[in-house]
Amino acid sequence: MYITNATVVNPLLLSSLLNSSNSINVGCWAQNPLGEPQLIPVIYKNCREAITSIPMGGKALAPVTFGRSADSGFKVPQSWDYGGCGVGIDVKTEDSVETTTFAAILKRAFDIAVECVIKPPHFGGRSFIGEKELLTVFVMESGAAISPQ
Repeated sequence: MYITNATVVNPLLLSSLLNSSNSINVGCWAQNPLGEPQLIPVIYKNCREAITSIPMGGKALAPVTFGRSADSGFKVPQSWDYGGCGVGIDVKTEDSVETTTFAAILKRAFDIAVECVIKPPHFGGRSFIGEKELLTVFVMESGAAISPQ
């Protein structure tokens, strides 16, 4: 079993999540034009640690409602950081609410890391998940200011 931040992740669950064959839409960040703040490449090993710190627990496959209001099942925005790499989630607008699972978030974060961190230009990226695709999953430099839209 993998143990990170007192969270136990079942390796069979993790393996099945990472090996699913659903096609996804991932957008990788591109470097800003000269004269604008420059993006800093992130390292996959650090992103992997940030991703595995997402709270899975025994309810990884249980649906959770994500939103910015206090009555949401899980309040966003939220991020998990390790060694300069951050993984974040947020809904598209102040009133957006989306239902998904922590397992889906973890899988999508790994998809982004594979497509946008392992492969050049190594800046990370974002993707949308949930039935209405209102929850944004980001992988990027820790502390980078990114819009969820």
